[in-house]
Amino acid sequence: MTSDGVPRRRRHPSWDLLWTVPVAAVLSVLPIGWASLSWCGVWGCSQGARRGDAGSIILPVLVVGALVGAAVVIVPWTEQCALRALVSMGVGLAAAVCAGVYVLDL
Repeated sequence: MTSDGVPRRRRHPSWDLLWTVPVAAVLSVLPIGWASLSWCGVWGCSQGARRGDAGSIILPVLVVGALVGAAVVIVPWTEQCALRALVSMGVGLAAAVCAGVYVLDL
């Protein structure tokens, strides 16, 4: 309540997604850099440069998916935990696939 007796409006928790997802996206830069280094090396994937094996980028890409998925599941934007878990798995999977495609396309 405010000082004049009017109840204070509480914002919906889904607004917290506006900061958790961007923070997770910024933190995902580190695993993407790790995957890029393991795929292309320090000097990059220029023409004729040797690329690493695709198995070396699996762990960093999974970390990206876990970071983004966790950012969605920790915010109680809905009362249904199962729905929140399913949506976060889908968002995490999409982020992991996008990160993998980005690294493999370098």
